[in-house]
Amino acid sequence: ELQALVELFEGQLIVPGSLGGDPIAALREIGLYSRIRHCSLQDKPQSDFDRIVAKRAAAREKAENAAFSGSRLETIVGSVLDRKGERSIIFCYSIAHACVVWAALRSNGVCASIVGSAFSNNHNASQIESFRQGRSNCIVNVRMAAVGVDFPSATAAYFTVPTSSSIFFEQAVGRVARGPAVGGTSDATVYDFDGHLRRFGNVKSYGRFVHAWG
Repeated sequence: ELQALVELFEGQLIVPGSLGGDPIAALREIGLYSRIRHCSLQDKPQSDFDRIVAKRAAAREKAENAAFSGSRLETIVGSVLDRKGERSIIFCYSIAHACVVWAALRSNGVCASIVGSAFSNNHNASQIESFRQGRSNCIVNVRMAAVGVDFPSATAAYFTVPTSSSIFFEQAVGRVARGPAVGGTSDATVYDFDGHLRRFGNVKSYGRFVHAWG
């Protein structure tokens, strides 16, 4: 999209001189962006049969199978427990999947919030505020926490299933990209099972952030 816009105006792209030749690095230096680290999580080994079935499955089936994989759920919960100092936004496949993840976290002693379209406005508002104020360490959702909600103190985002939308991926990453100068943190982590960075790295809507990844 950016390249098309530049061509429309005959190559006249205006970049503020204060940002120099690498705007992302400059914005990170002054604390507007956090330094985002990408961490690849691994499912437990599958049998040969399971791998063949997974490879042949359609995108929707892959996402649904991943959502309700016991080994993946165990990995997500284990990762959160190993990193108790992080404040995590966990993106799920569906409300049902979000409820499973939330229940698993709670049963393992993690103070977690959950939001979604299946819940009342009052519930969602109170859960969002609980996470924002630090009373809960995680907020579990499908897409609600990706757009229009501000969590300056969030330090981690979990992508628990494959997503085909580069725009959604960019919006969700943006939830943890706010730097300390604007109330965020200097470092953040994106946890991913399904190689979204590799898949979306060349998409224009995401490409402008590629240098922000540590």
